[in-house]
Parts: sequence; C-alpha cells; structure tokens
Amino acid sequence: MTVEGRMRCPHCHAGLQGEGETLRCSVHGVIKRSAAGVYLFLQDGAGYFEEHWQHNRLPEMPLAKRETGIRFLSFLFNEAAPRGSGARWVDVGTGDGVHLAIVREFYPEVEVVGIDISGPGLEAVAQRFPKATLLHADGQSIPLQDNSADATFSYGTLAYMDDPWKGLSELVRVTKPGGLIGVWFYPKRGDLLGLLFRLTRRMVSKVPTLYQRALADLIVPFLSLLPTASGVSLKNASWKACREVVLVNIAPPNLIFPTQEEVCEHFSGLKCDVVHSDQANPISVWAKKRVDLIAP
Repeated sequence: MTVEGRMRCPHCHAGLQGEGETLRCSVHGVIKRSAAGVYLFLQDGAGYFEEHWQHNRLPEMPLAKRETGIRFLSFLFNEAAPRGSGARWVDVGTGDGVHLAIVREFYPEVEVVGIDISGPGLEAVAQRFPKATLLHADGQSIPLQDNSADATFSYGTLAYMDDPWKGLSELVRVTKPGGLIGVWFYPKRGDLLGLLFRLTRRMVSKVPTLYQRALADLIVPFLSLLPTASGVSLKNASWKACREVVLVNIAPPNLIFPTQEEVCEHFSGLKCDVVHSDQANPISVWAKKRVDLIAP
C-alpha cells in the first residue's frame, strides 16, 4: 500500500480518501500539497522552528553533521531491518534533511517519510529531494495509521516537544511489531560547561530573534567547546552552519534533558525492548517493538 493509503487525520484519526495532490478527511476536510509536494497537515506557521529554518537554510550539508547522522543510523543499517523496495522508514524531525539524505545514499530503495513542523525547512528538503514524501505535521500526532513503518527514528527532536513522551509513543504506534525505533536526546551535563549552557539557554530563549542571532554569533567561535553532538565547528563548517547549530541548541523555548534510564523506562512502558544504546554517544537508544503487540 502507498504511504498515502496509510495516512490518517491527525485530529480525528480517520483514514484519508483520495490520492495525488489532495487528500480528504470526511470530518476535517481537505489536506492539500504545496507546490513542492509537501503534505500540509498544519495550517499555521507558528513556532520557533518555522522561523529557524526560514532564516537558517544551508546551501550544503556540513560533513561533520553528515558523519554524526551516519553514526546515529549505523545500528539501523547494521540490523536486519527491511530495506528493499517496499520498505518504509519514518524520520520525525527531518529538519534540513540530513538523515533523509543519508538513507537515500545508502538505501535508495527505502521510502523515507520525513515529518517536521517547519514548513520552510520541508520546502528546502523538497527542492533537494523532489520525490521525497514529506509531511508538514506535528510529531506528537503523526498522520499515519498504526503499524505503517518498518522503522522510525528521531534525532534530537523529541526533546523540543511540549510532550516528548507523547512523541515517543507516536513513533512506537506507527512502527510495525518487530520494527526498530531510534531516538537521540541531549545528555544532561553536570560540569561547568553544562551549567553555562543551561544558563545561556535560559537567557537567550526569552529575547527577540534579532538578539538571539547576535548572541549566537558571539558563541560561534567557541562552538567546539559547547556540549553539542553534531561535531560542527569553524574547523570544518561555515559561519552560517555553525550559527545554525548554536541557535538550535540555545534558542528554542522547550528542551528537556532526560537520563538514559528515563528513556529506557519509557520504551519499556510502551512495550518495546531496548536493543542498543551507544555508550560513546549518549543518549542514543534503539528499541524493538514487541511482536506480541499484533492484534488478534
């Protein structure tokens, strides 16, 4: 079945009718596609990341960011997850499309569904990957039916959500029994740099965008010292790419720092078994949805 046939209304959860440019919910009306082919499940452009990707699009992907993405996805690549024609993986928090690009590079036959709350970000991804399936939607209410994907993953995005654990439960819901779910969260550092990072966030997230960009520019030269995971710095990327990494770490209003134990406990509560955690790159956890969750 095509991914359109697996879509559902994020409000009433009814299946959608139609195909191509327009899908319809019998209760909530038409779901349109943009000129670039993005399915528009969100009608407004509010929120930090809408503006973030409008002003921070990068002409090319920093190599360090790509390498970080490959490291995160390596467990999925090395496992026996379906990856041929007909396989479907879902990326929640597509952002600038780094993980989508990596999957396309390694497994071009896999259909990757990219989901993000930023319309401008998805439009930029659509320009780079015209045939990609992209949904402008909230990861806390994924517009896909249960058991629609062979694997799902979200790198860093859940931590920005109003309810991160609702986002995790949505990843599990749309994954087929026996499928893999991968997440990465910012680890909470207890040292001086971690304290400075949290104080900086507390201050910067409350000031206007213009001042956020100015403060980010002050931090860019010291990016290699910050507790970020991308590996991006002025040693290997442009000033604009470094500013984007700084802003995404210090400016969004919501950002939680769970422990690895908390992440694993939530997976267990969702009837998933943790099968891998990257101790060298916390907090990176992969879990498998239990096969016994198949409905009788």
